[in-house]
Amino acid sequence: MSVEQYLRSPDRWVLEVNTPEEAEASDREYWRSRTPCERLAALEATRLLSFGYRPGELYLPSAFEVVDMPWAKGSAAH
Repeated sequence: MSVEQYLRSPDRWVLEVNTPEEAEASDREYWRSRTPCERLAALEATRLLSFGYRPGELYLPSAFEVVDMPWAKGSAAH
């Protein structure tokens, strides 16, 4: 199916009413069905929408701090 056919398809608009638990299960099912590449592309799109495109900040800063979180399993203190 081409993009044009998909956009004209009447059944592409579906409204589901779910409980929060059902919505979470549906989201998990959807993302597990995506490839790792598709997941990363979605993550990058979300990052761009949230923080914008900053060409000078393409990489992690040269210095960062590792913080121990005692409540997290496998933290450095254990």
